[in-house]
Amino acid sequence: MKKYFVFAIAALALAFTACDPNTPSNPGDNPSTPGEYNAKDYVGTQWITDSTLIGDGGGISPAPHAYINVLSETEVEINGWPANYKIEGNILYLHTEEETPIPLKIISADKKHANLLWEGFQGDGADGLIHMTRVAEPEGPDLDVNKANITGKWRLMYTKSIETSFTNQDPDYEPYIMIHGMPGEEIYDFKADGSLVKTNSFDRIWDAQPETGWWEVKNDQLFFATGTPDYPAVKPDPIPADWGVSVSTLTGNVMKTYKYETFTDYSMQYINYYTRVK
Repeated sequence: MKKYFVFAIAALALAFTACDPNTPSNPGDNPSTPGEYNAKDYVGTQWITDSTLIGDGGGISPAPHAYINVLSETEVEINGWPANYKIEGNILYLHTEEETPIPLKIISADKKHANLLWEGFQGDGADGLIHMTRVAEPEGPDLDVNKANITGKWRLMYTKSIETSFTNQDPDYEPYIMIHGMPGEEIYDFKADGSLVKTNSFDRIWDAQPETGWWEVKNDQLFFATGTPDYPAVKPDPIPADWGVSVSTLTGNVMKTYKYETFTDYSMQYINYYTRVK
């Protein structure tokens, strides 16, 4: 649990170093003097982990696929779990209920990315260099859900699922929520001819090939597949209606999809958040 939280919370350091002196005063973009970071400027921003470079020849790891939501100047949610933090100079300190504060050193950062060092994070003393990416917020007007507006490359930033029981009688019952980032940079290339290519930044490391498939837009829903037992890579005719996902948000830079399913004793909601790759 300690390693999981430390990797995930590293995104906070990006939130407090991602500044540009030529940028207007917007949340997450306020200029700061290096080493003097103001937490209040970044409340409401979101971050994900991309990968971790493990020292002493340990290679690159995609874990832990963390999604981070900055709630306040002292509080954050990591994949839905609460934690506290503080910034002193170029050091980020994380504190959970189970742990003593753990320091992370800010190595470099800009408005969209950061590298943070956790010294001696492994038992053998190897360091971990953690790479983070900020999740873009929707910009510009809402767009019609059609093929022209979706065509192009999109990165799946994070996924969220909500399981709600129909039978649980506990008055304190709350739906089970799971939210996490993706391992590596997962890109969906929705091509104008209706074909789809799915790639991941770890494909080269794992010697994996891009996945290919199809996609289509119909009645404000997005249908696509790259080949699974339930969703084959060859488009069926007709396409089953329950394969579609609703496009709840579509702007020039962000697409959010939503799907709701019911079962005998529970329901499931699935939310995926994509940002356009320029």
